Amino acid sequence: MTRRGMMLADKVREAINSPFNVFRKEIYASASIGISLYPQDGRSAGELIKAADIAMYSAKNKGKNAYQFFMPEMNRAVKEKLNNEESLRLAIEKGELEFYYQPKISMADDEVIKAEALIRWHKDNNEWVMPGDFIAIAEESGLIIPISFHVFELACEFIRRLENKYHKSIHISFNLSGRQFRQHDLAQRFLELAAKYGVKPEQIEFEITESVIMEDPDLAKVICQKMKSLGFKLSLDDFGTGYSSLSYIWEYPINSIKIDPSFIVNVETDTTNQAIIHAVLLIAKSKQLEVICEGVETQVQLDFLKSIGVEHIQGYYFSKPLNEQDFIRYLDKGAPKNSG
Repeated sequence: MTRRGMMLADKVREAINSPFNVFRKEIYASASIGISLYPQDGRSAGELIKAADIAMYSAKNKGKNAYQFFMPEMNRAVKEKLNNEESLRLAIEKGELEFYYQPKISMADDEVIKAEALIRWHKDNNEWVMPGDFIAIAEESGLIIPISFHVFELACEFIRRLENKYHKSIHISFNLSGRQFRQHDLAQRFLELAAKYGVKPEQIEFEITESVIMEDPDLAKVICQKMKSLGFKLSLDDFGTGYSSLSYIWEYPINSIKIDPSFIVNVETDTTNQAIIHAVLLIAKSKQLEVICEGVETQVQLDFLKSIGVEHIQGYYFSKPLNEQDFIRYLDKGAPKNSG
C-alpha cells in the first residue's frame, strides 16, 4: 500500500463522483476500486488483474464508493468462500439438506395447528451445520433460490404423506429470505410445486421478516399481494424488532403476526413488553389476524400469555424442532397439556 496509490485512487474516485449531464439531466455515479501492486501481488498482467478484482469486491463489501488494496488474506477468504459454496452445492445434490418441524399449538385445545419448517444441513459424515453457518453463504452465492424450491418440494411431499396418514389438512409455514422474496416468479413456482403434490395454497404460510420488507417496501407489497391472490397465507415474523411495525399490519395483506421471542423472555415481569403484547393483540383482533407468540419456554410464560388472551404458542415448552420421524411421533402422542 503506497501513499501515491492512495492519492491516485482518491483522484479517480473524485472524477467519477463528479456529476455529468445526460439529456440535460445531472447523473451521479460512484466506483468501488481494487488496487494491486507489482511485483508483490503478481508478476503478470493476469495475476495483477485477478488480485485487483478480489480487492474491488472487498471494497464493495465495505459499503461501495471506496478503494481497497489487495492483501494476501483476501485470497484465502475467497478460496474459503468458494469451498463453502461448492460444499453447499454438493449438499443439495446428495440430499443432505433436511427439514425440521416445530409445532405451533392452539391454547384452546392443545392441538397442533401448524408447524414451522426449519432447514438443517446434515452432512454424510454425521456432522450438523446450523442455519447461521450456511444460510448466509446460500444468500450471497444465490444458492438460496434452488435450495428454497428443493426443500419446498420435499415439504409438500411430506404434507401429502401426513394427510394420507391422519386424513386431515396439514398446514406448514416457511421462512423467506430477502433474495428469495425478490424473485418475480416465486409465487407461481411455489404454486406449481404445491399442485404437483395436491397441496392447496392455503395450507402454506410464508413467514417474512420486517427487515425483508424494508429492503424494498413497494416491491414487497406487490409480491405479498400476488401470493395472497394465489391463495398462500403470509405471516409477519420477528414482529417488533424492525421499524414502523404497526404500519405493516395495515398496509400488507398478512394473515398472522409472530411476536418475537425477545418480548417473551421476561414477559411475566416486564410491564413494557406486556403492554406491547396487549397492543398487538388488540390491533390483530380488529384486523382478524392470528397472533403467535414464539420462544415460549416456561410454564410461567405460558400461564401469563394465556391469561391475557394469547391463543397460539410456539416454543421449547411444547417442542423443539423435530425431524420427520419425531414430528410424526409427536402428532401421534399429542401436545402436552398446558395448565391454567
